[in-house]
Amino acid sequence: MTVNKSNMAGGGILTAVGLLVTAQAVSYGLGNLRSIGPGLFPLVSGIALTLLGLGLVLASLLGGQQDELPVRQIRWHAALSVFGGLLAWAVLTPSFGLVPGTVALVLAASFAAGRPRPSLLLGLIVVLCGAGYLLFVKGLGLTLAAFKY
Repeated sequence: MTVNKSNMAGGGILTAVGLLVTAQAVSYGLGNLRSIGPGLFPLVSGIALTLLGLGLVLASLLGGQQDELPVRQIRWHAALSVFGGLLAWAVLTPSFGLVPGTVALVLAASFAAGRPRPSLLLGLIVVLCGAGYLLFVKGLGLTLAAFKY
């Protein structure tokens, strides 16, 4: 009997995460149909993750197919670039404002794809800064400055 190891591992991880989310969600109030509580969505999500994970584990046991595609190497440089961009945004935005944080996010994350084109980066910075300001400051009314001095 051959087992698809990648599906087995993925299913096991999904099952474990689903069970953890479900266990944590039970401690929140579920509410009722008229007034849904804060724990209902995490509970449903946790159950769905658990069922999906169990389905993957079962499929890997019953399917009997080996992995057809080789496992690709993780591009750590790309992952660290994106994570660094998110970290830069989270650190810079409260101190310097939305625009400098967004600029740092785009510049740091752009290195994940190799050599970024300056014209594309400039356009992305303008669009994301404008959209972020319109959404968070004007649309949602958050007290978030575009620039802090």
